[in-house]
Amino acid sequence: DLAAVNDAAERPPLTARLAADGGREWSAAGATGTGLLSTVARDAVDLFTGAYAHRIRTCGADDCRLLFVDTSRPGKRRWCSMERCGNRHKVRAHRARTTSADTRTTSVGTRTTSAVVRTTERDD
Repeated sequence: DLAAVNDAAERPPLTARLAADGGREWSAAGATGTGLLSTVARDAVDLFTGAYAHRIRTCGADDCRLLFVDTSRPGKRRWCSMERCGNRHKVRAHRARTTSADTRTTSVGTRTTSAVVRTTERDD
């Protein structure tokens, strides 16, 4: 919901601080989840209005609703993850082709066998 994202983005975000070990640590005023939610909402606003907004895609899998940023050079990526949705699609397509090929082979083999049996029966 657009209003919910905008409302969350208006709240104070988490603030990044330099940690003693050289890493980054996050702190929020009030120590509630609103700072985290605000940070995520602001990142969403930046993403949907930024340089890669035209590269945001919906996963091509029928049973997946995830969005992703297509960073491929030609901009033709179809899946949120090749390991998940892309692989499942390719496995289904392979099985469909294999099953179809097996059906054609079996029916051709049956016809040949039937012809041999009929020929043998006529010779008797």
